[in-house]
Amino acid sequence: MRLGQRLVLGGSLLVAGTAGADRFGGFSGVDRPYLVNQDRVCTPLLVADGAASGAPSCTQAAADVVARLSIKAPIPQLGPKAMFAATAAGRTITVTRKASGTPVVAWSAVDPIGKVVEVYASQ
Repeated sequence: MRLGQRLVLGGSLLVAGTAGADRFGGFSGVDRPYLVNQDRVCTPLLVADGAASGAPSCTQAAADVVARLSIKAPIPQLGPKAMFAATAAGRTITVTRKASGTPVVAWSAVDPIGKVVEVYASQ
């Protein structure tokens, strides 16, 4: 997996403070964006030297725009087949390779992170 191309962190996957998470809709099958809820298209964060920061750029999208993105279901990273895991500490999420524990990327958020709710990989 090329995590630098598909790093999806932020409000769509986390509970920060008292705010709740949105529903993650999946990854585009034809481009880089991913879907949050049924109509919010977001661009993945850039990763440089194993680090990312800031918030993803998201816009409301009409149904025909979402349809053209050919959204594919994400792969939940659960159980023995999981390739990745994520942990939160303060304002940082660290994604690791589950088998080895080797860090893949660390993301610094603006707000404190309560917990990681789910981890997904693209198709």
